[in-house]
Amino acid sequence: MTDTVPISAVTEQEELPVNKKSYFPMRIIMAVCLVSFLCVLCSFSFAETHSGTWGDLTWNLSEEGVLTVSGNGPINDFPEPPAEEPVEESMEEPSAEEPPAEEPSGEAWHAYSAQIKSIVIGNGITSVGKRAFSTTDATSITIPDTVTMLDQQAFADNVCLEEIVIPNSVTKIGASAFEMCGLKSIVIPNGITTIEGYTFWRCSDLSTVVLPDSVTSIGDGAFMECEGSGIQLPKKLVSIGKDALSWCCFKTISIPESVTEIGESAFLGCGDLETITLPASINKIEASTFNFCTQMSSITFTKNVGTIGAEAFSECQALKDVYYSGTKEDAEKIAIDIGNENLQGATWHYSGEETWTIKFDANGGTGTMNDVTVKKGDQYTLPSCGFTAPSGKEFDKWDKGTPETAIEITADTVITALWKDQGPPPPASITLSKNKVIFEGVDRQIITVTFSDPEDSIASVTSEEPAVAKVRFSGNKFTVSSSKKAGKTSVTVTTVKGATATLQVKVKENWALNARKITLKKGKTFKIKLLAVPSTVKMKAFKSDKPQIATVDSKGKVKAIKKGKATITVTLSNRKTLKLRVKVK
Repeated sequence: MTDTVPISAVTEQEELPVNKKSYFPMRIIMAVCLVSFLCVLCSFSFAETHSGTWGDLTWNLSEEGVLTVSGNGPINDFPEPPAEEPVEESMEEPSAEEPPAEEPSGEAWHAYSAQIKSIVIGNGITSVGKRAFSTTDATSITIPDTVTMLDQQAFADNVCLEEIVIPNSVTKIGASAFEMCGLKSIVIPNGITTIEGYTFWRCSDLSTVVLPDSVTSIGDGAFMECEGSGIQLPKKLVSIGKDALSWCCFKTISIPESVTEIGESAFLGCGDLETITLPASINKIEASTFNFCTQMSSITFTKNVGTIGAEAFSECQALKDVYYSGTKEDAEKIAIDIGNENLQGATWHYSGEETWTIKFDANGGTGTMNDVTVKKGDQYTLPSCGFTAPSGKEFDKWDKGTPETAIEITADTVITALWKDQGPPPPASITLSKNKVIFEGVDRQIITVTFSDPEDSIASVTSEEPAVAKVRFSGNKFTVSSSKKAGKTSVTVTTVKGATATLQVKVKENWALNARKITLKKGKTFKIKLLAVPSTVKMKAFKSDKPQIATVDSKGKVKAIKKGKATITVTLSNRKTLKLRVKVK
């Protein structure tokens, strides 16, 4: 009888006999094990799907990144996102082992925000709650006509979202609903009466905005820091809020006669704005309204304006002409505050003076340039060209001379653009929406990259000191955020075609709690967290001045005991203290 030998004992140098009766079952076992291993391997080879409930609704996130929310009724509000816990720096050498996968954080689909590539809101959904779809990588969002409201920050910080169709069923859009999105154009549905504060704040690529005549009010900061070149104000608009259109890029904008109020800094920093006419309904130009409108050459307003606020025209060095419907005696009665030397030093044209009109001819180009009115006997300085050149051409000069040339106008005049063949394209280049940022502790900013070549794109974004500032990019934007320690660093952007640009980042030491004051119901709790740079600063001790009203444990968990007010003092490892005011209802 032949002995049975374990397979592990067989080597290449020595062949040993094997019992055939035991060898056949062993082959079967090995085959089964191999199939099981392959099945396990395959289960890790495909993206996972996720699903669950939120309120009365169900949701599903597919392998392809499509988030579908289904059911009938509202999408409930999502809580404010928790602050990131500071991470201690370690002096140990990094382990060669693969780090454990991070546990998803957040509620419902917010735990998988980075995996969301598109969003489908199902028929039957009636409203979208606060922060419901904020901070995803979605490039498309479908909203059904059963939805009537989009609440605050509903789609905020979706930097990859370039377009969205809002159905006419929506009658309210909450504050900051689309702030810091990648939108390039938007059509506001009929029925919306107010563009709430900061609705499109920092949508830096948003150029085309269609507002219906139902809109009567534009809130504070609504379009602040948008590209904004295609914004047209509705005919029945009544009020324009503080900072509402500040830092936009339009060259001209028509303000309807219905507008009675324009808030402070409404057009602050609109550096491309060349001329503007205020309606007769405006009786006051608020402080800083046109501050830093560095290209504004003329403004027209009526004798109804009785007050001009501080620095309303500060930094408007190009302002040369003021067209005023009243007499010189009327103008001398206007109460003009400090910082308006550019306005006061311009040439004022009063009612009854003879003027000439200058028109501009594109001569085969496209676009428009506003007519200019000059007083008889004045000279006129030729402007830069505001037309788009014909295909294969570029601007050469005006038929009356080159830009910045002063000419004499003796009658109504047409100035014609002259074009020349386009030269070889310049090397690829990029510009950043900001060249320098300063963070006071934990903070972040989104920076937009503009390409000279429309076919170029970002290849990499790197931080010289990741411990000071970290970066991530998507499309033509990148996010820079403070990291573990204070200091300075350079962030370098490199494109596929070799163009580079640098952002200087400074992070200052700062520490703050995730809230300065809170209101709790009896029995409810709140977890104190620290936002600190450097991250080595930790919370060491907690104390309540009135523990009978609100207590706090050694880990910073606050609990409401009974009605009243208390102050929680947090002592930090650097011996500084921070306070949290607690009100118990």
